[in-house]
This record gives sequence, structure tokens and C-alpha cells, in this order.
Amino acid sequence: MKTVWLIARSILAVLLGNLAGFGAFRFAVEATPVLWQNGLSLARPENELWLRLILTAVTAMLFASPPVLIGALAARLAGHVRSWIGMAAGLWGFGFVQWWPPLPLLSRGAWLGPTILILLSGLVGGWLMETRATVRALVDKGEGLRVRSEPDLP
Repeated sequence: MKTVWLIARSILAVLLGNLAGFGAFRFAVEATPVLWQNGLSLARPENELWLRLILTAVTAMLFASPPVLIGALAARLAGHVRSWIGMAAGLWGFGFVQWWPPLPLLSRGAWLGPTILILLSGLVGGWLMETRATVRALVDKGEGLRVRSEPDLP
């Protein structure tokens, strides 16, 4: 019964992770032009450079942070084999095959780069959850880091 529960949690985590990942990506795609249009409307000659830097940073965060966060949340929901669950929560990245814009500077296979980054980001998110659980178990067993009250002197 426990195995069935773990499998069901894993499948649910992967499905929810993929739905949330694709939703976050679509939000970023729709929000970025609005963000830039409204942000640049506030620009004056003295603050335009800083405003562009801020908009670039916010745009990068909109696209880059969801795969890691969603991978970590999916791994937490699954509760086991966290690294692989985190990576599986990024399978939505393979949707770039159909979505990739036909631009002259981008080859047809250029979708592979962002897809690999999404998969690895989910893997890192899951790994972070796995590392957190390992450290917590070590601390609970009393094998965590010990801090000395006096420094070692030669």
C-alpha cells in the first residue's frame, strides 16, 4: 500500500509540476511585453539605462526562476527520489519543439538549449530538497556540524 501511495504522489508531483511550469512560462511570455512597454514609458534620459537593467533582471527572473522553484516543490511533494522528480517536473520544456519561433538567426534545433536548462534547473531544485532532507537527518542523529567554542591555535 505504501508503494502505491509513493507512486501516486510521484505522478501527481510530476503532473502538477509540469502544469505549473508551463503556466509560469506562459505567464512570463505574456507579461514580458507588458512589463517592458509600461516600464519604458516611465523612462527619462537620466534613468533609462537603470530602468533597462532592472527590466532585464526582472525578465530574466520571470523566465529562469520557475523551473528551479517548481522542481523543488514537486520534489517536496513527491517526498522521495527528489532529484529525478524535480527533473521530471520540467518535461514541459519539450514543448519548445512546437513553440520555437522561426527566426532567421535561430536554427531549428535551438529549442534544445532552453529545454536542457529547464530540465537541469528542475534537477537542481530537486537536489536542493534532497540535500535539505539529508542535512536534517544528520542533524537529528547528532552527526551535524559541531562548532567549537575556542579556535585551534598552532
